[in-house]
Amino acid sequence: MKKSIFKASFEESLNLEDDGFLQYQKGNVFSKLETYYREGKSKLVLHIQNIVFTLIGPVIINFMILVFSLSLHDSDPKDSRLPIYQHPLLTAEVYLVCFLIWVFIILIGKVFRKAFILPYRNHFHVITFLIWLSLEFNLLAIDVSLPTLSICIL
Repeated sequence: MKKSIFKASFEESLNLEDDGFLQYQKGNVFSKLETYYREGKSKLVLHIQNIVFTLIGPVIINFMILVFSLSLHDSDPKDSRLPIYQHPLLTAEVYLVCFLIWVFIILIGKVFRKAFILPYRNHFHVITFLIWLSLEFNLLAIDVSLPTLSICIL
């Protein structure tokens, strides 16, 4: 006979509390989240951790990619093995626009203060940072590969 959880009696539904996966999720996943949140609000440790990771991630890593791109364009073309596109695609303006968009998305995310969404809000900010990082890598890759792939007419 095929059993379904939707046709279970009350006593059978109580057995779901003894489910191994549910107990693992309650014991492992939720206990890790409880260390960062108290009464629906994040602790000071999480705020400090977010500030440090924000400085390391979007500010420092993406800025170093910008500095590397600008140093490629400022270097002598005779010193590099690959030709570099003469007009940089990754400029300080692109960095600032992406940074301001990222900060704007974070400020929009601050509106949602429900306790159940707090852990996912940090994941969303990390994903938007990774999208910005991949955009910068793509612009840098285009700067390096465009002269090789295109036909230059003098």
